[in-house]
Amino acid sequence: MIHDFDPRQTQAFIAILEGGSFEAAAQKLNITPAAISQRIRALENALGAPLVQRTRPCQVTRQGMKLAQFIRKRELLFKDFQRTFFPSENQFLELNISVNNDSIGSWFMPAISTFVIENRILLNILLIDQDLTHRHMEEGLVVAALSSNQQAMRGCSSRFLGNLRYSMMASREFMQRWFSLGFNRETAVQAPMLIFDQNDLLQEQFLKKYLGLSQSACPCHYIPASEPFTDAIRLGLGYGMVPHTMLNDKDNARLVQVMPGAYIDVPLYWHQWNQESAVLSALGNEVAHRAEGVLLQ
Repeated sequence: MIHDFDPRQTQAFIAILEGGSFEAAAQKLNITPAAISQRIRALENALGAPLVQRTRPCQVTRQGMKLAQFIRKRELLFKDFQRTFFPSENQFLELNISVNNDSIGSWFMPAISTFVIENRILLNILLIDQDLTHRHMEEGLVVAALSSNQQAMRGCSSRFLGNLRYSMMASREFMQRWFSLGFNRETAVQAPMLIFDQNDLLQEQFLKKYLGLSQSACPCHYIPASEPFTDAIRLGLGYGMVPHTMLNDKDNARLVQVMPGAYIDVPLYWHQWNQESAVLSALGNEVAHRAEGVLLQ
């Protein structure tokens, strides 16, 4: 049984977690990859369990995820304590948060900006699909996440924020060119469709729900950025799923729903660790409050 961790070893472990390799960790800490390897091996020996799979990129084991969560929690609590015990020093508090692209591209940053400024927070935001942000919590990469997954991990809480409503949109010119005879199975497979990335299944869900069709049957553009994705639809490159938070007043004149009244609602939940961090708790309350005015309840 260990009584505490060697900070050099845990520092090396977190550096691998963030950088994805022993080389990246060594560069960040300004030591050699061999020194990183020695520290990780010593940490694994002390715990009696493998923590990192030596793949490219490195993968954290289940035991490694538990350790990462513990290190992140302890680090947050310590910094929280410093800020409250030595308030005159006005230290910044770093928070790692996992957010989906469509939220950060529309409502999330305006919702938390005032809170972040007033509380002297430094954000490290990891972007990933809302179906996968939960993974970052499991891996100990973040202390909070926006997720479409309702189930809270052990030691964490989950709070429903509201729904992002996605509609299949296209420009009026695109509609005239490709769907003048209507949007159906025959016309859908002829027109180019927009996909965010390989993890984006919204178009697949919509097509299967309303047409019984798979997106693999359609020609597709892949554009992995929320604003350029919506801009591509405005420019007539293709049709695709757009959340209501990404549409502006001008879009009422130039964009239309390819199937009026049809939509996919994606629920969003705020996940955070259950711990006595005043800032993290206050941030969760702020996000929930701001979401009420933006997301569909």
